[in-house]
Amino acid sequence: MALVIGAGPGIGRSLASQLAAAGHPVALIARSAEHLEALAAQLSADGAEVITRQADAGDAGKLADVVTALRDEAPIGVLAYNAMYAAGQLATADLGDLRSSLEVNLVSAIAATQAALPDLEAAGGSVLLTGGGLALYPNNEYGVLSVGKAALRTAALALAADLAPRGVRVRTLTIAGFVAPGTAFDPDRIAARLIGLADGDEVEVVYQGEPD
Repeated sequence: MALVIGAGPGIGRSLASQLAAAGHPVALIARSAEHLEALAAQLSADGAEVITRQADAGDAGKLADVVTALRDEAPIGVLAYNAMYAAGQLATADLGDLRSSLEVNLVSAIAATQAALPDLEAAGGSVLLTGGGLALYPNNEYGVLSVGKAALRTAALALAADLAPRGVRVRTLTIAGFVAPGTAFDPDRIAARLIGLADGDEVEVVYQGEPD
């Protein structure tokens, strides 16, 4: 089973659709019931086997519990983490926003990986993390998100070293641009590139946009 956390519109939808098209039963986790229902209906209409669970990546412990419970439905062979928490400048950020950003952008990604790890290890599976160019090129207007994406990138590199000897591939796509349909940063293109990383040896690829 492929698990997509942060299965909303955009990259999450594209990841779920492409993993389902590749033959995976798909489990979807998102905060929004509306987004879950819409995506599940689309995937089911295309013939995919779909499980949905509503959960907030802002609570890493509860998210890990949901992931653990999903393992009773089917083994998790792919974990795609696409949740994100964005806020503004660091100088004016509420401390609660800073904590929430790290919870969503970092802690919950690690918690979900830990919860799914027995299955991932048994399957020789993959962890796919949606990174951001702000990790490499911080922008003060997006200071909170810059810190969150930098933390996720560091975690991806460390987890990859931790888990490679156990047969689990950890990969991250650092998206160096703004995601928008119909552009070089179209969600479908980004999802295809991230999923494709599992077949290679690079832990991180910086995605600058693909030519038409």
